[in-house]
Amino acid sequence: MYELKGIPMPPSMNNSYPTSKWGKRFKSRELLDWESRFNLWSWENRNYIVTLKDWFSIRRPGFGISLDCTYYFTKSRIICLNGLPKKLDLDNRIKHLLDSIMKLIDIDDSWIWSLKFCKAINQESHIGKEDTCSVVIEWVDTNSMSAPLCDYRAL
Repeated sequence: MYELKGIPMPPSMNNSYPTSKWGKRFKSRELLDWESRFNLWSWENRNYIVTLKDWFSIRRPGFGISLDCTYYFTKSRIICLNGLPKKLDLDNRIKHLLDSIMKLIDIDDSWIWSLKFCKAINQESHIGKEDTCSVVIEWVDTNSMSAPLCDYRAL
């Protein structure tokens, strides 16, 4: 099991690829900025990433990759003053993070077998005051995951 900490918060997919006046799609400034921050983060953590890449370079038949991702937001970004959650979708930040992590370890995302995402409040003890992510990544036995993990009940 490996944990990647302090990953810069990816931008929302909303407006990540605007359309030019000629009808061509291009990366937004926000996405380009995030890619630069992600590349800087990966450079700063290169020794750990080399170890991670080596571990995942050996493809294991009967195994897949499990990712457990946590998005750390400042409390004011995700909780209203009345205590209710603010409208901040988790799902539209997934693609940029997944694509970048899988490219970083040089493995196709078809190897992802299990995926979990959650929000958390960025505490003082967490890395800085900036919104960040952490990802726990490990091999999982695909044979032991044949049944759904959810409890589906008839209505």
